[in-house]
Amino acid sequence: MPDVFLDELPLASMKSGNEQPKRKTQFRKNCIGKPQRLGGVTYERGIGDHAGHDFAVELVYALKPEYRRFVSLVGVDDQTGHRGSLRVQVYVDDQLKAKTPILHGGQELYYFDLELPRGAKQLCLVIDDAGDGYDYDDADYVNAGFLVSVPHK
Repeated sequence: MPDVFLDELPLASMKSGNEQPKRKTQFRKNCIGKPQRLGGVTYERGIGDHAGHDFAVELVYALKPEYRRFVSLVGVDDQTGHRGSLRVQVYVDDQLKAKTPILHGGQELYYFDLELPRGAKQLCLVIDDAGDGYDYDDADYVNAGFLVSVPHK
């Protein structure tokens, strides 16, 4: 579990794929405002979003010096059934640091545990539709956030 949850932090910037009236970026819910569920498990902490039409969705966070690792479980929300496919990429200061394989509804989940370089300024989470359209591409980042270094005494 992170020490600092993303759903508690302000976004530095955002490009959302939720031009659909029923879908929008949600904190502590999926993109349609219901509890986040991945692999049959309901999660209380996280962010729900939806892949964009003809562009990637970006959620950007400013990094603090004490943030040492980014962690998150990612997948297609269970409410899609076995539909939907997406990819998630993590950039630190505009450099790709990690990416998922194509994730499908009702299938695999992916866990990010990424060391943040000292002095890094920005984390960007990117969702795309995996090249097959954005229907049912409802992404959840659950238990997402930062592990913080503890000062030595």
